Amino acid sequence: MEFISVQQAAANFGVTVRTVQKWAKEGKIKGAMRVGKVWLIPQNAVHPYESNDAEDNYEEWLYNTNKFEHLPFRLMCADFAPGRCLDYIETIDNTKIKSISEAEYHFFKGNSERCIEIVENYISDSDDTIAFCSGLLYGVANLNICNYRVVRITFDDMKKYILTKEFAERDAKKESIAFFASSIIDILLHGAKADLTKLREAMQYLPDGIRLFSTYIMALLSYYNGDYSRTIGIADTAISLCTHIHLVPVIYLHVIAAIGLINMKKIEEAKARFRIAVDLAAAEGFWAPIIQHHGILLGLPEVCMREAYSAEFRYVALGAHDFLKGWYHINHVGEEKSMVDELSTTEFVIAMLFHKGWSMKEISFYLEMSLRMVKQHISTVYLKLGITKREELKNYMPV
Repeated sequence: MEFISVQQAAANFGVTVRTVQKWAKEGKIKGAMRVGKVWLIPQNAVHPYESNDAEDNYEEWLYNTNKFEHLPFRLMCADFAPGRCLDYIETIDNTKIKSISEAEYHFFKGNSERCIEIVENYISDSDDTIAFCSGLLYGVANLNICNYRVVRITFDDMKKYILTKEFAERDAKKESIAFFASSIIDILLHGAKADLTKLREAMQYLPDGIRLFSTYIMALLSYYNGDYSRTIGIADTAISLCTHIHLVPVIYLHVIAAIGLINMKKIEEAKARFRIAVDLAAAEGFWAPIIQHHGILLGLPEVCMREAYSAEFRYVALGAHDFLKGWYHINHVGEEKSMVDELSTTEFVIAMLFHKGWSMKEISFYLEMSLRMVKQHISTVYLKLGITKREELKNYMPV
């Protein structure tokens, strides 16, 4: 029998190294052997939740995924194996929550129109938790397709309600999900100025999966504040403490870690981390995390996906254009035209790298593009934006 390392097994299963070690210790991986302090995993090992004789594990999976059955955002809460998302949704009994989970599924796949079609039925629901989760999905999905006026109205209404006396008198445990949704809105609308105090207080009441996603939000705020080491540290700590799969938040955590690494010019580490995120996303076709971060991934999709995931890369690039256009408009109220309308995807990536202080030679080496072509693209960017020097790029680029 041939064996692989826990690191290789973790990549195959789409989970963390710690999770593989835990499964091996608990006897959930048939044939796993411990040699000294190292676990050896059979090369043909089957995911514990996919093996034919894993009825007990399946019951444990149902318990882990359904113990927060009163909450929407079930795909964030849930502990389902990569490739089993639709199977999980079928186990949900509550009609409203099942519908919102289907909307989540379409949202993470980048099918914003279908997500909007589902959740617009629930954004005024009498249950605040249902209404807040639906409102957040509705707003961000509209951002994805550049309906920025709808985004602004939706988010403003949600924020206004949180500030009312009626909301303040409600039980903090029940309203923790509202503070979670509010924190995402703050990040989208205010970036580095976002205040996550309420989220930190609410995290104690949130299930593990949403708590993991909350750490991603904190890592993103550290990125906006230019503290890239902290960004990576938050993401890595959260991933290392994750004992269950929680596919959605783990994809986001790997993406934000890759962003921190590429901003520190740790190129090979950034590529490796981003490829983990891509492989996990590919298991369900959950490309939204990459679409939403394309602009600040500084060319990692171009470098890592263009050949290995060519069709998916085209899908990501197209979605990223619309998302960035919507983001730009809600952060530049009153401007009818954005720099996204002017620049091609390649021009935007090169402009972002140049804006971040990369030299033309560094960009050429990183993107595997001739120096002459890089210079030509930068000249085109200057011409399209009507600028003459690098410092002026800050008026057009995301953080």
